[in-house]
Amino acid sequence: MPVQSPSESERAQTAQTDRAIRSESAIKILMSLKEEELRFSQLYIKTRLKPLIIHRQIENLKKLELIGKNNEYFYITSKGKNLLDELDELLALRFK
Repeated sequence: MPVQSPSESERAQTAQTDRAIRSESAIKILMSLKEEELRFSQLYIKTRLKPLIIHRQIENLKKLELIGKNNEYFYITSKGKNLLDELDELLALRFK
């Protein structure tokens, strides 16, 4: 059975996710949210990133469904947790 090529939207989603995980600020936000749900102001204090950077990264991470928002609080989704777990595994392999 032939392997199907990813669709254009799947390739675009993969490219966006790839850019997100290359961003130190996006990783900081994901790691902060892995610990607990946070408000924007709490993310600002915890990550020490500029508000504009946090805002941009939040929008990107929400589009990728790596984080979500419940009232005033941002949270990491299961997809975001899985991504961080995969990154941890890759880093563990790299530094063995």
